[in-house]
Amino acid sequence: MAIPFDVDATWLNTTASYDAGELRRADGALVAGAGGTPWGGIARHSDTAMNVTVNGSDVVTVNPGAVVIPGNAVAETGVYRASLAAAQTGTLSARHATNPRITLVVFRALDTDVVVGHAAYKGRIEFVDGTPGAVPSAPALPNMAVELARITVPQTGGAAASVDLTYRTYATAAGGTLMVPTFARLPASAAKWQQARAIDTGSFYEWNGTAWVALNAWTGAEVPVQGGTVPPAGARQIMAAQSVVTTVGAVSTITVPFGRTFPNGVISVVVSIGDSAGDPGFARVTGVTTSQATCQVYAPNGNGMAQNLPVRVNVIAVGW
Repeated sequence: MAIPFDVDATWLNTTASYDAGELRRADGALVAGAGGTPWGGIARHSDTAMNVTVNGSDVVTVNPGAVVIPGNAVAETGVYRASLAAAQTGTLSARHATNPRITLVVFRALDTDVVVGHAAYKGRIEFVDGTPGAVPSAPALPNMAVELARITVPQTGGAAASVDLTYRTYATAAGGTLMVPTFARLPASAAKWQQARAIDTGSFYEWNGTAWVALNAWTGAEVPVQGGTVPPAGARQIMAAQSVVTTVGAVSTITVPFGRTFPNGVISVVVSIGDSAGDPGFARVTGVTTSQATCQVYAPNGNGMAQNLPVRVNVIAVGW
């Protein structure tokens, strides 16, 4: 084929007819991806979109929602869009007599024109059972499918089945922020400067062309590592600042909550006394956890403040 080379553009007032592959490839232009292939996943229109639960009778419920299903990359089939209008339920297949298994809940695209064996033209939510074993492995995700959940199904007479949502993928508009359940679920690569955010921690990351790097919570810059404290792998620098009223305890001690948890530790805490005319006194940090600081508070003359005295405290904490 030579250039100039014509293709059918969408939304033209012409008599041209579009085949399904052309429209799916055009839809792929709206979705972020890597290596020329769009990413599929759940359209995160809410925190519970396509959510999956299982009850004590092994009945699975799938919430309504929409998905973008990646096509067959070899056939360059773009993406399929599909949605579920109302919650649907289904019962897991019988448990194995002695071993647990892992069952995937997936949303598939079935297209006989692309995969003859599909023998259908539709989207389908279904279960994919893994092989039972003492330490079971998850079955492979079928081609042209999005994982909604993986369910650990114990052996007959065992405990209740449990749902793992941490392997879900989420559809992302081209240029948008990729949402992932955890840092471990970031894709192996991305378009340079693609940004992502881990749902479990709220941490931001950016693909710099060779690796995912953590972003600073309040400036959007890469976290600087300067002699001293080195951030844990995948961590980002975060800050908490708040003003609280607390009551002085025994030996002039107060506890000051940060208002958030620092999952990878605190590296700096600044506490000051507020809401007083003139010299308000001062506070000295005596202990720190990932969610609060313990301090002793002093009057301007250096004496410890009286027990049961209400005092306003301003706190700034920095950590990972």
